[in-house]
Order: sequence, then structure tokens, then C-alpha cells
Amino acid sequence: MIQKIDSYNSTVLISTAPPIIEPVIADDFQVILDTQYSEQPSTNEVLVCSEELEAIFQKAASTYNISVDLLKAVAKAESDFNPNCTSSSGAMGIMQLMPGTAKELGVTNAYDPEENIMGGAKYLAENLKIFKGDVSLSLAAYNAGRGAVEKYDGIPPYKETQNYVKKILGFLEDSNITIPDVYVEQSNINSSSVSNNKNTPKFQPVKLNASAKKALEQLSNTGNTLLMTRLYTENTYKK
Repeated sequence: MIQKIDSYNSTVLISTAPPIIEPVIADDFQVILDTQYSEQPSTNEVLVCSEELEAIFQKAASTYNISVDLLKAVAKAESDFNPNCTSSSGAMGIMQLMPGTAKELGVTNAYDPEENIMGGAKYLAENLKIFKGDVSLSLAAYNAGRGAVEKYDGIPPYKETQNYVKKILGFLEDSNITIPDVYVEQSNINSSSVSNNKNTPKFQPVKLNASAKKALEQLSNTGNTLLMTRLYTENTYKK
């Protein structure tokens, strides 16, 4: 229906019929998704270090069956990859090991990059085992100590520790690296039972509720890993 309106000596024709909505073709919709939500090129610029240190990080991650990106993110937050770094509290080297912790880990020279990184990787792997693969709790324990995490049954209410966890997860997000906040490591970090294939970490995904699983499946088609990570983090739960 066309309605005629006379106003200010002008004639305006206004259609009162419902607008015609063109059907969306599935292929066209997928093109829109691919254009707007396609995964950005992966970049690890935030976690770039020297080739010498990169080789050590790779070795340590393989030895203790943990993510090399997570290990490097911890090192970035701790010392910005400075092997000669010493904190006001006495933490030493790239992974900022405290004297007592370094001794327990068998690190004799905390300023030697390989000893320090291997020690930090071992400590982080132990945290992941103790806290059943919870990355956030493992990072909090690395910063504040395992006792503090156990005392508060979660990330301690320390501003420094809370910012520390956010900072490291932020490094990973900025680098488009997807590491679920909760995962279960199948292999044992003890040398007597480590899998012969140390280069292939084995993880068992934590279950999602039905609605989160459906949303995650839909997002997987868009390639947006950042949204997928956030969704996974917010909706995962441990058995």
C-alpha cells in the first residue's frame, strides 16, 4: 500500500507495506563469516627471543611435556628473557627462580640459561600436575607458591598474582595462541613414566555443557580462536 502525505507543499509517497527481506544463501552467509571473523595470521612477536634461547625452550618443553608457548610466556613475564635478571626478593635468571626453589630443582647455576629454563619448566610442569592441568592455578602457584593457591582454593587474592596470571594469558592472546584454561595431561612428569614420545603432548579435553559445546562448534567454523578460547575458558569445568 502506498500512502500519500502532503506537507509543506511537498508530496511524499511512503510505502506502508512490510519490507521485502531477501533470503540469505548459506554460502553467502559463510562468506560473511569468513570475512568478518576469519582467524588473523598467527604471530608470536610478543614471545620472540634469541635462537639460542628458543632452542632451550623447545628442549625444556619437550622434556617436561608442556606447551613451549606457555613456558615462554612465563619467561617473558618474569624477566623479559634476561638471563642476568635478579629481583628485589632474590629471584634469579630468566625464569626467576628463588634460591630455595632452584636448589630443590637441582639448579646449581641459576644464571645459566639452560639450567634456569629447564628448572623453571620442571617447576611449571609439576604445578600443572598438582593442579590437574589448570593453567591459571599453575601460574598463580608459580608466582605466589603452591601453598597460597591451596590455602585459598584458587588464585590468591593478591593483586600482584592476579595481574601476573592475566599478564601471561594476555601474552598468549596477543600472540593468537590458544591454550585452554583447563586441560588434563595424560603423561606423568616423573622420568620413570614419561612417554617415550616426548615430542607429542597428550591432552584430554575437559567436558563442556551442551549449550557451550554447541556454541563452540558454531564458532569453530568462523576460525575466531580468541572468541573460542574465551568461550572455552568461561564454560569448562573439571570432573
